[in-house]
Amino acid sequence: MAKVKGTVINAWKNFLKERYGEEKLTAAIESLHSNDRVQLLSPILDSTWYPMEMQQVMGRLTKALAAPSDKDIASQLGRYTADYVYTKVYRTVLSGSPDKNKSTAWFDDLLFQDLRKCVSESTGPSSSVSRYYYFEGKPTSGQCRTLAAFLIRRQELIGKQNVTCIHQKCASKGNDCCEFALRWD
Repeated sequence: MAKVKGTVINAWKNFLKERYGEEKLTAAIESLHSNDRVQLLSPILDSTWYPMEMQQVMGRLTKALAAPSDKDIASQLGRYTADYVYTKVYRTVLSGSPDKNKSTAWFDDLLFQDLRKCVSESTGPSSSVSRYYYFEGKPTSGQCRTLAAFLIRRQELIGKQNVTCIHQKCASKGNDCCEFALRWD
């Protein structure tokens, strides 16, 4: 069964709290089904594994908060999550003088378990491609936008400039994987 690390859930909760405020977040949690409320009001430990259903709960919470004008929320969440993960719980991963050409695909295994396999490769001096093969289920378009933004921000955090990402293939559209082509200066 696929699992997600508590740090991802906490990043998402903190993102919503900063974006909408404590009062709106609390009201949105209270509007959810009692099972969802119990999960969200219980302590979530950064280092603990949780069932992937927690991401669905967070999705329902986000829908309860988001307005129709929040078109770019998935991308903003991806960037925020990368900042949260790499500057708080796993700050040592990118500390010091990181090798700008070294793949960080292995890091996906610290955040997700039995969900997907990430294969990354360098495609040139200023480009790479990351492929995500899902073991169960398929990502939503919002999850793909969040992942693309996370990948961009991760590259920025290791010092790459003007990073772009093209989602070339998508598992939710019948492809064998989600493929993200990254370029930078």
